Amino acid sequence: MNRTQKAVAACGGDTWVGSLGMVAIWPWPPVIVGVPRSRFTEDDYRFLCTVLQPGDFILSRAEPFKLSNWAIGRHGTAFIHLAVYTGTVRGQKDPRTGFVRKPKRVELSNQTPERFGSDTHIRTITHAVSEGVICEDILRLLNHSDRVAVVRPYFSTLQQVSIISYALRRVGQPYNFDFTDKGPPATYCTELGRLCCEHAGIEPPARVNIPVTLFGPFGKKGQVTLADSFIERFGLLACSMSCNDRPFWRRSYLGDQLREFIAEAPDAASPR
Repeated sequence: MNRTQKAVAACGGDTWVGSLGMVAIWPWPPVIVGVPRSRFTEDDYRFLCTVLQPGDFILSRAEPFKLSNWAIGRHGTAFIHLAVYTGTVRGQKDPRTGFVRKPKRVELSNQTPERFGSDTHIRTITHAVSEGVICEDILRLLNHSDRVAVVRPYFSTLQQVSIISYALRRVGQPYNFDFTDKGPPATYCTELGRLCCEHAGIEPPARVNIPVTLFGPFGKKGQVTLADSFIERFGLLACSMSCNDRPFWRRSYLGDQLREFIAEAPDAASPR
């Protein structure tokens, strides 16, 4: 493992530079100047909560993460991050980090919040961040996201359950800063989505051969799954209204195809 690459990647993923002079080094201790302003709205949140089902993949992009957006987005992907929507889980929440320790899946038929105890948490996501694979409340992701889309990769309840169970079993594993299959037994964000698909017997998106080092043009290459590839493979179930911005979808290697996916996907402004 290249320790320098790990340090730079972790720092890039934790640094915000946004509008109104806002700068933040996150998660702890936070150093914040100004006020972040997200393009993801309350209407987007209410709408997506009516669409999401456990096992769905949430693709997102937070514009203030300039360094990580450049490092990943330079390869032609508009969306940068992938999280697995794991729905209702049971486990103890760490009061300092907000992460759910050793989360256990709640049966799909018992996802309603009636009579839940303090150890039960609804609307959770499981994803790979610099701290490793974690389970936490969905709002911790959406609060600083600008563009959000939902992909449904499963075709049966069995596959849906398999995706949820596999993602939760990965909680606690480290982040894969090597970005290759030959690296350590760890996981980066879109790799988690690919592994969930493979475990559920679903053909995952194709991978692309791109540089996986941050230093110079002569670094090693690896087979990496880009976030936009999940849309190309499975289509788009829903998205935030901000995804319609032309400068956003033009970033993708999909080009006009991504624009068409977004135009056809329902959002908070869609008639009901």
